Amino acid sequence: MNVFLDRFYPPESMFVFNSSKPIESSLAKLRSMDPVARRSIKLFRGHAPLVVGEADVDAARTFTFLRDPVDRVVSFCHHLAEGKGKSHMFSTSASEFPEKDFELNAFLNSGEPELENLQTRMLVGEEDYLSLRQSGSASDLNQALSAAFQRIEFVGVQEQFEDSLLVASLIYKWWPPFTFTKRTNIRSSKVMLTFSDKQLDLIRRLNTMDTEAHRMASAIFSRCLKHYAGRLALLKIRIRCHKMFNPWRSRLRNRP
Repeated sequence: MNVFLDRFYPPESMFVFNSSKPIESSLAKLRSMDPVARRSIKLFRGHAPLVVGEADVDAARTFTFLRDPVDRVVSFCHHLAEGKGKSHMFSTSASEFPEKDFELNAFLNSGEPELENLQTRMLVGEEDYLSLRQSGSASDLNQALSAAFQRIEFVGVQEQFEDSLLVASLIYKWWPPFTFTKRTNIRSSKVMLTFSDKQLDLIRRLNTMDTEAHRMASAIFSRCLKHYAGRLALLKIRIRCHKMFNPWRSRLRNRP
């Protein structure tokens, strides 16, 4: 996604919320920006709560992608087991788990905040999340998530990433989509964790709210996909034609 967005927004027109540090660090950087430079920002991106408390950020047109919560946690565990850096989106977090000391069962029981309903935390905010967890009310949860999704212009799902990004491209007029994009942060085949049924059950229990959030996001995207079905089909034809003819156009342009 970042590689894709880099093609449409130059660095000086973007502000990135740095997930390697608590959100307060990015907000402090944003608040210290020169006013002219801040007004030139066209895109805020990164891992941040839906509402950050800055008027220009919170009022921006917003899109997001959600992921199956079990797959997300499994991927997160692989990420750390490979020795890749842990994010610090929360001010308080569990101890680091470097590659040489990584033990899956200990980590899953560590209380690490990013193991538990991370997507719901980001959507409804940490304070409301803690309140929802204490109340245990399904209706309160659905109401909070519905309110969060109403603030978001477009919701995609990672399991249908290509179609999600194509629909987003129609909405935000990104063209041409998918040319010269590449996957980054690919899982290493050298470190392959094995998850027991008990561990997977624990992940599901830790992410019951995220399961509901993902279900709602999938339903929203399905309706969006039906709405854009005709335009999406035409866009795919345009992309195929672009990929077919663009190399020839480039060669003709470069002829002496």
